[in-house]
Amino acid sequence: MLEAGIVPAGTREWRQECGAGMVPIRVEDDGGGRVDLRAGAEAKFVRDFSASIDALSEALGTRVSAETPPASVDNGPVHLFVRLASAAAVRELQPDTAALTRLSREFSLTTVAVFALLEGETEAVHIRCFAPVAGIVEDP
Repeated sequence: MLEAGIVPAGTREWRQECGAGMVPIRVEDDGGGRVDLRAGAEAKFVRDFSASIDALSEALGTRVSAETPPASVDNGPVHLFVRLASAAAVRELQPDTAALTRLSREFSLTTVAVFALLEGETEAVHIRCFAPVAGIVEDP
């Protein structure tokens, strides 16, 4: 939009209407000639999936811990976030796509995002995202 002149040069923030609603967009210049666009609709908590841990564990092929309950968040698409104990557990997942598809349909989920915090890192995660109802077995 900046390059096409739709948004006037020098504009640093605007809102764009899309399927997720009104999405705020912010331009960040790192001072070194690189410009990053940051966009995203506000995420809203949808529900806790503590009662579905057994079904999720079966669909993912690994035991999901109740310590950090899986939860869904809506920022246009609805994402279910499931935390596992380690990055290795995330890497080794062999989910049952048919079961994930059924759960996604039953709970109106767009994606199932399975993640683990990386050991020794405060802001890093290993994540795999599955969106079988959208025809994407796994987001590469």
